[in-house]
Amino acid sequence: MAKRNHFRSEQQKTYRTQRFRNPYFQAKTSNKHWILLAGVVCLVLLCLGLGLLFKSERFMIQSVEVKGTKYFSEDLFKQHILTYLNKSSLLIFNHRNQFIFDPVELQSELETVFSFDSIFIEREDQRVRIIVKEKQSQIIWLTGTDRYLVDLEGVVIRTLSPEEEQLVDAPPSIYLEPTIQLLRELPIYIDRNSTPVKIGDSVLTKQEIEQITRFSNQLGSLHIIQESIQVDRLAGKWMGARTSDGYDILFDATGDIDEQLVRLEAVLKEKIPDPSSLQYIDLRFGDHVYFQ
Repeated sequence: MAKRNHFRSEQQKTYRTQRFRNPYFQAKTSNKHWILLAGVVCLVLLCLGLGLLFKSERFMIQSVEVKGTKYFSEDLFKQHILTYLNKSSLLIFNHRNQFIFDPVELQSELETVFSFDSIFIEREDQRVRIIVKEKQSQIIWLTGTDRYLVDLEGVVIRTLSPEEEQLVDAPPSIYLEPTIQLLRELPIYIDRNSTPVKIGDSVLTKQEIEQITRFSNQLGSLHIIQESIQVDRLAGKWMGARTSDGYDILFDATGDIDEQLVRLEAVLKEKIPDPSSLQYIDLRFGDHVYFQ
């Protein structure tokens, strides 16, 4: 009897140690190998799809249309646009792709070089259309060897490119495109202190430019040809009109322009028969006119 109980005890122990599963509720075993392979295939297909999306010429910007440039060189303007379009993005792509191109980013980059009253940028499929309204340029500001365009408010708009400078300095007999001809007609203001400036800096006030322009225009009625305006910013914005005869007419841009012109006309008629031998005429001290 003890032997029978021994076998029963061994069977019960074996029964208790076994793991039983319900065949109708067993979880399906996933094949990790096939899951990994499917993931790799999906990743490859995704990369191929992105490559097609970002590298295909079908999705690339092919042309840029610019309207509204007057004092800006359109070639220079487009050059900066192309620099943006060809700039790398996500290491292997560039901004020519329609999905990467950002008009707000392009506008921000252009505004670091040019100054606008307004700018509108629109992408239509493979074409970018840009309409600008320039700040009206009135003078060329020369400091050191650099030349800048300055607007009516006295704010620096942009630098002149080396190509523009060469054309501006070219002999009058050479045919010039209208944009360059407009630049040649602008008055030149020379900073005698050669102070460095950057885009957006203010070199003169609006009132000073208005006064200087008025003074310059009236010199023509006195048969005086002005070549440039000399500005000494360190000496209280000392102003001088350099004439074609080689002498300077010093004046006060914050004073009464009409009175200074009356005194200039009087001294030329009464005391200076040959102004070509002068070094300067100084109108800045009220009724006292100095010349040498």
